[in-house]
Amino acid sequence: MTRRILFVTNRPKQWEEFTSRLQHHPEAAFSFATTFAEAGDRMKVERYGIGDLIILDETIDERSAIDAAKEIVMSNVWVSLALVSALDEEAFHEAAEGLGILCRIPPGASAADADRLMGALAAISR
Repeated sequence: MTRRILFVTNRPKQWEEFTSRLQHHPEAAFSFATTFAEAGDRMKVERYGIGDLIILDETIDERSAIDAAKEIVMSNVWVSLALVSALDEEAFHEAAEGLGILCRIPPGASAADADRLMGALAAISR
């Protein structure tokens, strides 16, 4: 099953190791959006839904990924979300509680983090 993955970041060069690894997963159809507005338009036009993943960088258009995730959840509960966050797991869980976030991605994520994310996505899609 192909999974569309949209990474919302204005810093794609800083994520090369992570995104390169995501693109090596044959089920991943990967793309970038550089603004939250662009991401919202693409989610609507391309009809993102069940099985699709939105990755939100820590700050998007001067707001936190958690705030952006709240807006996405209000308009599309079917997509899966992963957020970049420097918060530790406990603080992240507290801040993102109720949003159904698939996982937290650490800043400067590695290829191993990309594999962990794809594993989590596969686990909820079985």
